[in-house]
Amino acid sequence: MKRKILIWIILLAPLLVLGLFAFSERWFYPQPFPINWTTETFSRLLSDFRTLKAI
Repeated sequence: MKRKILIWIILLAPLLVLGLFAFSERWFYPQPFPINWTTETFSRLLSDFRTLKAI
């Protein structure tokens, strides 16, 4: 049981970091979490007509 939980943590940790990175504006090495949070990346992505056309 403990081994299964450890495997799930190892598999999901990179995805969680990627999710954090998607909403961060500035995140540098020694900081455990980003300083600024933003949704600007998603608003730029969704305002592009080619992206909307593909959806």
